[in-house]
Amino acid sequence: MRPAAAILAACVGLGLTACGGGETTTATTGSTTSTSTSTSTSTGATGLAAAEGEPIEELVANAAGVAPEEVQCGDEGGLESVIGSAGTCSAAGTEYVVADHGEDLELDTLTARVEAVQETARVSGNYLKPKQSKRGRFVVGTLAITNEGSREEVFDDFGEQAQLVAGTDTYREPFSMLNGVATGSFLWKASKIKPGRTASGDVVFDVPEPAVAELGTNASIQILNFGDEGNIKRADQIGLLRTGEPKGV
Repeated sequence: MRPAAAILAACVGLGLTACGGGETTTATTGSTTSTSTSTSTSTGATGLAAAEGEPIEELVANAAGVAPEEVQCGDEGGLESVIGSAGTCSAAGTEYVVADHGEDLELDTLTARVEAVQETARVSGNYLKPKQSKRGRFVVGTLAITNEGSREEVFDDFGEQAQLVAGTDTYREPFSMLNGVATGSFLWKASKIKPGRTASGDVVFDVPEPAVAELGTNASIQILNFGDEGNIKRADQIGLLRTGEPKGV
């Protein structure tokens, strides 16, 4: 049992209604099969309208914390275009791999895909009472993660493998708020993914209303390779999954 589950077990044994913890990632994980599906952790969630997005250079610049002119992208894959483009860029000495909503993001150790992005006022699960957003809204991203390595891995078990970049701001998952509530999350389940297998689940972020407005055009879920958890400044490769759906999807 991983730390999140262990904490809840202790709380249940003491009859407590909430558990504390450091601010980390809350995601939702289903079974670790190649056809697994996630269990929603949110209630009253609404999807995002399809829209045109910002050029890939701006998306990468926001994630890297640099100006768009400091981002270098390749010539292939329509990298100058809006949503509907994907490819690889470099910024601040790091390789950024970008994939559209619903498309595979291929990193060195894993493949990730956004299956859905929703926003909701509260999140609920199987144990504790639903939690209301403190900042404004929860953003729930459902991901499919495939282990491309040669050994079992656990995705985002300490909440340090995924972040939300909305506009120029970055958000981590609030573990102290969602522990025991988002019980389908990657962090909560901490399921081992065998080589070549896929696990589906959610990552959950508590964000202010202005950040929600960025989701359809200028936002991404940032993914780190296995082994880079918590070391984003030292990572030489980072993935960005666009949250906005292309028009016509």
